[in-house]
Amino acid sequence: EKGVDRAIRIAARCGIPLKIAAKVDRADQDYYDELISPLIKANPLVDYIGEISDREKSDFLSGAMGLLVPIDWPEPFGLVMIEAMACGTPVLAYNRGSVPEIIDAGLTGFVVEDETSAVAVVDRLAALDRAAIRKQFEARFTARRMALDYLAACEGLIARVRAQESEIGRAADWFARTILRGQMVHLFASGHSRIMVEEMWPRYGSFPGFNPIVELSLTFHNLVVGANGQRQAMLIERVEGRGDEPRMPLDA
Repeated sequence: EKGVDRAIRIAARCGIPLKIAAKVDRADQDYYDELISPLIKANPLVDYIGEISDREKSDFLSGAMGLLVPIDWPEPFGLVMIEAMACGTPVLAYNRGSVPEIIDAGLTGFVVEDETSAVAVVDRLAALDRAAIRKQFEARFTARRMALDYLAACEGLIARVRAQESEIGRAADWFARTILRGQMVHLFASGHSRIMVEEMWPRYGSFPGFNPIVELSLTFHNLVVGANGQRQAMLIERVEGRGDEPRMPLDA
């Protein structure tokens, strides 16, 4: 998936040194011994230095002409790419997964489709402005930037709630008066079904028969969303016979 064999072939075709910093897990040992190790031994430009610590990464990455990421899987993010950018080092990566979202082509590196297109742009890495790469990292990927984005998202949600404050208040008032009249409210919620019930009727809990006003019927619907995740829904139904009683007008 990481494409070490492709990285070696690209370096060999370009005639440039390649340093590989990686840990060989036990599960990958046979793959390394059978495929990667022979390629390394056959190419004097390739140097496998093994796993490095976080403290060693800055020197390792900042001293490189570029970071080569010829991955062959839909990378969901790729932390090593922004680690390189933090050091001012450009990134050359295959167009897989998040790569085109992480790399600003022509500014922080290049996005390529295959080995041939990678070879064609390797010599352009040295022309990229390393100070500009670091500046772009600071603009897009720092912890401060992430925190500010979260704050902005939360402020947006709060603004949406405030814009509906009067409508929410009216709905809550209808709900309360309906319950106090001994009538019933249909309520749907997502997430863990018991949470909302316990917040609204904490004295009685969320088990059928515990509430003197309404009978709770909890129905769980577990629907697979994508590859994992669940959606649970709750329905609070009318007590038998309640539907025959006069209903309170919503504008009363």
